[in-house]
Amino acid sequence: MAGLSNRRPAGAPDRADTVAGTAPAQIRVADARTAVTALYQVHAVGLIRLAVIMTGDRQAAEDVVQEAFCGLFRRWAHLADQDKALSYVRSCALNGCRSELRRRIRTERRATRDTVPADAESAEYAALAALGRLLEGDR
Repeated sequence: MAGLSNRRPAGAPDRADTVAGTAPAQIRVADARTAVTALYQVHAVGLIRLAVIMTGDRQAAEDVVQEAFCGLFRRWAHLADQDKALSYVRSCALNGCRSELRRRIRTERRATRDTVPADAESAEYAALAALGRLLEGDR
């Protein structure tokens, strides 16, 4: 993995400078920050492109990828194999795209379910609309 090798990103402080005189928890945070930053610099643009293809919306794609990297940072200490961090982020981004698409579909269904067609008979439509609002088990 190029993003997680021992090389540091351009402009990043030396690892010894970053962690000298700090507590172990702070060292882990500094390691996570350095690793996730390096991974972001190398792979964020490609992941955003993939997310744009999936969602069709650049803003949503950027949000999804940002959340994926934030999730990686939060879970860094719990990763069993930190060399697979790119796979983890990619999976999170793809799952986030799927969630975004499901959210859109639900919103569209709600919008179309609540609109009244102009030619619908009011009593029949009202009954069908009421049935549509009931939960599956209550019908």
